[in-house]
Amino acid sequence: MLRGWPRRVSGRRYTVVISKAADRPSNATDSCGVSWVDWGENGDGAGDPDYALLIMRNMLPQADFGQSIQRAPRPSMEQSTMGEYFPATSYGSREDFQSRGCRASRVSLAGHRLRMSRRGRLRVRVRCTSVEERCTGRLRLRARGRTVARARFAVRAGRSRMVGARLKRKGRARLKRARRVRVRARGSTPVGVRLSATRVYKLRRR
Repeated sequence: MLRGWPRRVSGRRYTVVISKAADRPSNATDSCGVSWVDWGENGDGAGDPDYALLIMRNMLPQADFGQSIQRAPRPSMEQSTMGEYFPATSYGSREDFQSRGCRASRVSLAGHRLRMSRRGRLRVRVRCTSVEERCTGRLRLRARGRTVARARFAVRAGRSRMVGARLKRKGRARLKRARRVRVRARGSTPVGVRLSATRVYKLRRR
């Protein structure tokens, strides 16, 4: 099995491209939410370089899993038994797959101003755009060249969330003399795609 394969995307679904190295689509990459498997150059090993056999095995399902391949009562009933778990396959060219583009994952920071609460708390809106389930990571807030606060975030794909960061006494004092706050987000998706974003906010006085 290939390391890290397959790549899970939103809705617990997977996209896997299998091709020769020369035919690999440019968007069949981890950052686009697509796994790629090398078809190889040996073919059937008997002289035909374009013929090979692909086998997808379903093993050891849980006893109460009703959509396993093992529950199909007879041939031709696999799809009706497995339902949404039945793998959908299709043939296509490199150009066909590239035409769908890259559904890259990214994290972004929204807004233009931040306001510190009386309890020394700042809230930053973090957005997650991903073909996977979520974006997770850390925020780092800096003012006047020093870090004033840190916070963790976890945002579901396609959504945004207000992330709170609490400042300690020294951080509050530094922030009172600052006009701007630099926020940096660094994180990853569940399969390890690295994410980063930076934004400078004006500090709003109460």
